[in-house]
Amino acid sequence: METRLLKESYLEVVNYSVTHKNGNRSSVRTDILNSYIRQFFFDEIIDEQQWECTYEKKISCSRATPENPNKTFSIDLCFVNKKTKKNIYVLLKAMEKGIGKNAQNYGNTTVGECERLYGYSKEHGDKLTKERKDDVTIFITLAPSIELDSGRRWKDMSPHVENLTLFNPNIFKLDVLLSVDETKETEEERINSLGFIDNEKEVVEIVSNIKEII
Repeated sequence: METRLLKESYLEVVNYSVTHKNGNRSSVRTDILNSYIRQFFFDEIIDEQQWECTYEKKISCSRATPENPNKTFSIDLCFVNKKTKKNIYVLLKAMEKGIGKNAQNYGNTTVGECERLYGYSKEHGDKLTKERKDDVTIFITLAPSIELDSGRRWKDMSPHVENLTLFNPNIFKLDVLLSVDETKETEEERINSLGFIDNEKEVVEIVSNIKEII
């Protein structure tokens, strides 16, 4: 399996962030990331002829209530099988700065997104849970092995995938960690030293498991 697009996607979004004012918050950065990951799926996981892809697709949310029955939330990439209508929900993060400080928030967001996808709803009851039981959800996080701004190692505080699969067994967590030269002293030097995928063996194994389920 080729992981080049995963590495390139991160390098491109970091480059955009540092070469544009407020680049890390730009929709252009999001578009770059979505485009690379979309192509990765079509190259390595699914057949482009059999699946359609939609960016930022709004889907029904389990937090809908009788007062707000049409509540939705956005999925970064949603692949739909043209024949079976099976969905693959892909939720993306490309982290650059303050990773350790925000790790708990990232973890809470992940659990919340699972609940919004598969949870029991005041408005929908267990309808969404049943409708989405065969769908696949993949959380992809791209990050440097050490924080680019501080140079500190960070601890992953996101929930274990076993906890996520309590919502649905077809949930995957794919963390892609890019190597950084720890001897570099400035953020610019650390960015320029970004290299290979540190956990490539793990990435390949998880992607293989995803392909089997799909």
